[in-house]
Amino acid sequence: MLQAITHQGDQIIIAAKSHAAIQKLKASNQKYYCPVCHSEVRIRAGTEVIPHFAHHANAKCFSIEGGEGEYHEQGKLMIYQWLEKQQLDVKLEPYLSLIKQRPDMLVEIGNKQIAIEFQCAMIPKEVINNRSKGYQSSGIQPIWIIGANQLKRITATTLRISPFLLSMMHQFSSSTSNKLFFFCPDTKQFVIAQHVFIINKRSAIAKFRVRQLMKTTIVDLFREKLLADQELLSLWMREKEKFRTKPIHVSRLGHLWQQWLYRNQTSIIYLPSIIHLPVESQYFMKTPLWIWQSKLVVEYLVKISVGSYLERSRINDLFQSEDHYSKKDFPLIYQVKDPINQYLQLLCKLGIIKQYNLSLYKKQKNIIFHANLEQAINADRILLKQLMNAK
Repeated sequence: MLQAITHQGDQIIIAAKSHAAIQKLKASNQKYYCPVCHSEVRIRAGTEVIPHFAHHANAKCFSIEGGEGEYHEQGKLMIYQWLEKQQLDVKLEPYLSLIKQRPDMLVEIGNKQIAIEFQCAMIPKEVINNRSKGYQSSGIQPIWIIGANQLKRITATTLRISPFLLSMMHQFSSSTSNKLFFFCPDTKQFVIAQHVFIINKRSAIAKFRVRQLMKTTIVDLFREKLLADQELLSLWMREKEKFRTKPIHVSRLGHLWQQWLYRNQTSIIYLPSIIHLPVESQYFMKTPLWIWQSKLVVEYLVKISVGSYLERSRINDLFQSEDHYSKKDFPLIYQVKDPINQYLQLLCKLGIIKQYNLSLYKKQKNIIFHANLEQAINADRILLKQLMNAK
């Protein structure tokens, strides 16, 4: 831990002190205590570790859980000092006895409290959810900043995604995009990935912003910078081509889906271009885009004639509760939007269906299956360009 208290109750942040000051503290034989369990701790300061306080080997304390490495301690100290320089009321590693949690930092801005967690190692999403809900139960806004050691960028606009990262995705209001916050203590940079669109279980498209720590304020982290429709759909064009030409990742789910396509006398090559379209709230679905969208199109939309009505209740019957997550799985998301509704809105933009009210649509066009790969790819491009121009 970066801080301890003296017998008089004074707080000492050891990492903020000079080498000479630390040596003076060590020579003074002053005793220091853990602010959580109040047991005695000792100063650890060497050439290869950031100065900190450590419990004795047999200590049992809440604060020891999930041991913290040098990368984490360094990043936490930098973020704390960054907040202090903005003249914000910030506490380092405070213990919140009411909920028995210890955030890395607790910041007060006006009448609002923010708990900041700097997380550099993978932990179960259940732990993240439970901690987030604990803060929220006390009226505290949790913000998780992920160590940049967990950021795996594939290209300038794509990153590796995982349940661990998705559990720390934020949305602060119904009108703002989803965001992932990263920080690297080595480069002293924030990386914000926002407007995240899931491609598959391993990757996602996002708009990235890189900000130097000392040229950034806490307010800057929340500024909106979205993917323009043209940018998103241009990037998705590449994903559509991969979808058509490269084998779907071998998995039990993928194998079952391909068997389902065979039973429906079709394949990936022939599928209508309206299948596998980008939906921002795809993170809420357990099944990949192409599976649930093809199910809606092939099992329902194709089978009804032009001019027939589509009932939302019939669409809902196509899916089971295990096809999507619970809203409780995303405590950091202000409003989980309905991915099926977002997909239906795309079909409305394309003129495939027309919406009459919240639960009723009408089929406007026939659904076209393709004859070969070349026709499919050309049709995909035309459709995405149509979406770019749609209002």
